[in-house]
Amino acid sequence: MLISKSKDRILDGEVLKVDFFNDFITFLKYTRENTIKRTATGNISLADLSNLGKILKYKEIKQAFSEHKKFGWKVYTETVIQFIHLIRVLAGAMNLTYKRKGRFILSKIGKEYLENTSPFIQYQNMVLEYWQKINWSYFSPGREISGEKDFTELLQENRHVLWRLLLANGEKWIDFDNFCKTLMQYFHIEKFYLQSEYDRYGLKSDIQYCLFYRNLEPLGCLEIEGKIDKYKMREIKRFRPTKL
Repeated sequence: MLISKSKDRILDGEVLKVDFFNDFITFLKYTRENTIKRTATGNISLADLSNLGKILKYKEIKQAFSEHKKFGWKVYTETVIQFIHLIRVLAGAMNLTYKRKGRFILSKIGKEYLENTSPFIQYQNMVLEYWQKINWSYFSPGREISGEKDFTELLQENRHVLWRLLLANGEKWIDFDNFCKTLMQYFHIEKFYLQSEYDRYGLKSDIQYCLFYRNLEPLGCLEIEGKIDKYKMREIKRFRPTKL
């Protein structure tokens, strides 16, 4: 029992290092204390969006607001700050918030989640619900593979296979190029990505952004090492699952 409690405290400490998770909790607390006004299109009001921009810490959120300010662009809707949009959609999908009379309100389930659930269980539920209920392709569309299906949809449909691949070697480092080749062969998508150097780069780019940068990395599931490539883009060299 003591060992279990000690492990729980360690895991609670680990999840509190994940900025996206902390912002998710901050969003719920803000909703509890203020309720959030909805626009005519069903998004977060600009006033609430501005307030959230001042208290949320995830680097991608900070960067989005910073870039809009730098170039004199107006933050005219929730969807231009993609990770706030994701947080709001995820909270709704988990039934932690609901819509009523032009507002977003914290639900009874949301209050229970905030007040009577440990950080690690909160985190675990958030990740599992994200993988099950959020449309990955909506937030990170990939190359069309067949008909109306794109690469991101293919990844999500096979998310359990991805988990097994990622966790097969515990917390050991995984070479990113080899991982990409494994996915290409497993899903038989060579013809979409082997026609040119650009296509081969496209495969790595789709996996980096659709699965890693817009999914596993923000959720705190992976540790990534990389470099800046010849296109001046961040390129993954290797990665490994975190303790979470």
